[in-house]
Amino acid sequence: RRRRERPERMVDPRVVTALVAAVTIALGYKWSKQKKVSVPQCSVPEILHALAHGDSTVRALAGRALRSIIFGEVDVLEDLLDDVAGKHSDDFGKRRTDGRTLLDIAVEDASNGDADAVSLLLAITELDEAWDVDEDEWNLLVQ
Repeated sequence: RRRRERPERMVDPRVVTALVAAVTIALGYKWSKQKKVSVPQCSVPEILHALAHGDSTVRALAGRALRSIIFGEVDVLEDLLDDVAGKHSDDFGKRRTDGRTLLDIAVEDASNGDADAVSLLLAITELDEAWDVDEDEWNLLVQ
């Protein structure tokens, strides 16, 4: 007895593409919900402390928070520079046992390819050309 051959069925490529796209979107949505990071509201001193003493993830989040508020804010820049000078160690933090400041850590992170650290260093050295470069308080601090 001879077996009857079935004709091959081709799946429409549009159906396959739509199915792959739907699965990719569903998995991407599920992944995005699992990786959600909650960033609490922090004061500038808390952010500076996190930059000096936190792990790499905490430093990245603290750097992003600081960058979002620092440009043109002389008080924030002065707090950062005071922290580097060790003036806040009695108020809310402590000096690192290795003697490094948060700028030393930012430079090291930047040299290791950390884009957040590079962005922070650029933010605290950027001139504000909307104001007089030679007389504006921000511009005098970042030079």
